[in-house]
Amino acid sequence: EKEEADTSCRLCKEGQETPLHMMMCPALEYERLKYVAIQNFFSIKESLFTYIDDVWQRIKQTHLNDTPPTIDDTL
Repeated sequence: EKEEADTSCRLCKEGQETPLHMMMCPALEYERLKYVAIQNFFSIKESLFTYIDDVWQRIKQTHLNDTPPTIDDTL
């Protein structure tokens, strides 16, 4: 008699190891959270650098258009 292949999840042993199950498998929860955290970190980092660059460009533009301060203006 031929044995049936075990289709239960190798990681959590709960349910069948299907693509849908792997997306929700409790044994992979940490990996999913880690992936989301890394993606969010790079997204936030890119946004922060874009913001800093924008502020820097505005500062440079403002100072380039201003007249240099005189000695009396700095006192």
